[in-house]
Amino acid sequence: MRFTDAIRGAWRRTVPTRLRRKVLYLWKSPGTEVSSYLHALRWKAMSQQERVRWSREYNERTTEFWLFILGLHGSGTTLLKSILEQHPAIRSMRREGQYYTDAIPQVVTYGFVRKFTARLDLFRLTEADSAMAALRAQFDWSFVYPREKGIKLEKSSTNLIRARWLQAHFKPSRFITIFRDPYSVCASTRRRYPKFSIEDIAQQCKVAHDILLEDIQSLGSNVIVYYEDLCSH
Repeated sequence: MRFTDAIRGAWRRTVPTRLRRKVLYLWKSPGTEVSSYLHALRWKAMSQQERVRWSREYNERTTEFWLFILGLHGSGTTLLKSILEQHPAIRSMRREGQYYTDAIPQVVTYGFVRKFTARLDLFRLTEADSAMAALRAQFDWSFVYPREKGIKLEKSSTNLIRARWLQAHFKPSRFITIFRDPYSVCASTRRRYPKFSIEDIAQQCKVAHDILLEDIQSLGSNVIVYYEDLCSH
């Protein structure tokens, strides 16, 4: 684990959510705000045909394929991402992709960190949902990913309830699913969020995995790994 990851984890565990949001808002530099505004303005100026053409050309130029990590928070997704990032062909973002785009609902914005299954109407996506949102996410992420062509790795906590949407609109795409003993997953969440009831944590775990296990059947390319196996090696 990197030193910065340890600091970030301590920050999340000790500082109340509302205070963190205020500090992060103040943390944004004017340059970042202007850059985000210009990116959004450029997107709005493009027609739908131009957006589709941009996505096709961008992926041909920079993407071998998309690689999405599927797994519940506390199940080892960060560890898996760190391992995969050691490969020279991997291109990744520092944070979860959901935080770099407004195209898809963010759990932090709506106040559903680690309890997003309580609002599946907001966070659940399938192949029937917006293809244009996927194009916008790719557009926003293009300013964050390294520009060298490679395998685009993405890890967001909500990926496990959006796998079918990701497969339909990010092409070509592949998946790595990580599982961990559910008791350990619940214990991990309880340690970081002691105000969450163990019943709500267990319900989140069950609902998320029920959806994931159903969606896995529709994925064309998916590898399953286990947290315990990673730790034993």
